[in-house]
Amino acid sequence: MSNIDLGEDSRETVMNDKKVKILMSAYNGKKYIEQQMESIFNQTYKNIEILIRDDGSTDGTIEILKGYEKNGKIELVTGENLGIWKSVYWLAANTGDADYYSFADQDDVWMSDKIERAVNALGKMEQGKPALYICNFDFCDEDMNFSSHRNRLGVELTFVNSLVNFIAYGFTCVINEEMRQLFLQMPTDVQFYHDYLFLILATAFGNVVYEDDYIGAKYRRHGKNLSISNENALTLLMWRIKNFLLNDEFKYKEKWSMFSEIYAEKLNDRNREILKWFTKPGYSVKNAMRRTFYTKRYREALLDDLALRAMFLVGKL
Repeated sequence: MSNIDLGEDSRETVMNDKKVKILMSAYNGKKYIEQQMESIFNQTYKNIEILIRDDGSTDGTIEILKGYEKNGKIELVTGENLGIWKSVYWLAANTGDADYYSFADQDDVWMSDKIERAVNALGKMEQGKPALYICNFDFCDEDMNFSSHRNRLGVELTFVNSLVNFIAYGFTCVINEEMRQLFLQMPTDVQFYHDYLFLILATAFGNVVYEDDYIGAKYRRHGKNLSISNENALTLLMWRIKNFLLNDEFKYKEKWSMFSEIYAEKLNDRNREILKWFTKPGYSVKNAMRRTFYTKRYREALLDDLALRAMFLVGKL
């Protein structure tokens, strides 16, 4: 993994001939999708194509999208409800070739230079390797009133903490073709969030840059997408205890095992050994100690980090 210095000229596009595909899985997004689409159409970087797959909407979303399709602004595909993982995977597999791929949610709003900055950053990365760009964002309420900034990342991006930390949010991610091909090696029947997998792959095999001092999007929080990610440290701690000590809601162990099955042979020796700490069947005191007393931070919040280590120590994760 490489850290990329964007420097003072990060607003200046390095390459304007690179094609960017913007991919969106839409589902019952009638209430907010037009505002998001306008923010995409207003991007300062113009060499973009937009592919949207409607995942079985029943609320009028398709009619809105057909209007954009009729005007030649998007390519639209409709289909049965597959769920977010399979729908995004379908988009990545069927989008056609481009240089970079950006992932959009239906209810956010993008800053006008979001894609321009991503292209600039990706152009500075080592070519020929999988690459991931992530930007920061603001939390907003349902009416897009500012709520808070996403906390700046306080930990180094490494293969180890990518396994246990949802740092990348899909709508902030832009990847290159090498990353897309690597991503598509994961079977469609594995419920692996695409953004979670992007970060693991980037830290394991390529380059990643997190532009944490740039707000690239406004993340709309409403009843259907409210997450724990903007809560205080104590609330996060209690949530971890409930969802990991009592049961592994996100099935981390299952995902680590599947990642190992697909990608372990491609890892360097060090990362392959680290992966074994997390995938060895049963409880191993040695591996529990390695994970518990790993010298670098896993998570940004101290209480959250300590809770995670406690789970490792007692074998709950």
